[in-house]
Amino acid sequence: MRIKNSVAVLVGLIACATVLAPQASASGTAVSGTVVVKGTAAKGAGTQGTGTQGAAAKGTAASGTGVKAGAPAGATRYTLSLSGAQSTWYRAVRLSCPADPSGHLHPKGDQACSDLAAVQGNIANMRRDTQRCAPGGGSITATMSGTYDGRSVQWNKTYRDQCEMFTATRAVFRF
Repeated sequence: MRIKNSVAVLVGLIACATVLAPQASASGTAVSGTVVVKGTAAKGAGTQGTGTQGAAAKGTAASGTGVKAGAPAGATRYTLSLSGAQSTWYRAVRLSCPADPSGHLHPKGDQACSDLAAVQGNIANMRRDTQRCAPGGGSITATMSGTYDGRSVQWNKTYRDQCEMFTATRAVFRF
């Protein structure tokens, strides 16, 4: 029953754009699984514990009116997720571009939209950030699915740690 509920929560997240930040269960065990999004598997997209937390991401909504000139004309929406090693934790947000300060749940939505527009939604082409940070914290998997200018976008990558992920993905996964 627990696995069925965890999968239902995860599918609901993708379908309804719910922010999911589960708390650890008393036993500390994790449920791991695979979810298929538009024919592409997002491996390791599991949840831990049984709780979900609120409809707001950490931080406050970004201010501003959206991305700069040259932004895509078509629909641009993403579901962004992060998971720890062996799916010990899971967190996700929904991002629509241009970012609507009153409606998106990404705390750096304007900058994330701008970063993605600069590479036409292809995060693999993103230029590394020069910001320095201290390595550590264990491996982390970043997953993005959605549409950029009306076309389907699927991407995921496992990084050594949060520092490496932040320098490679700029503001996109800073939630």
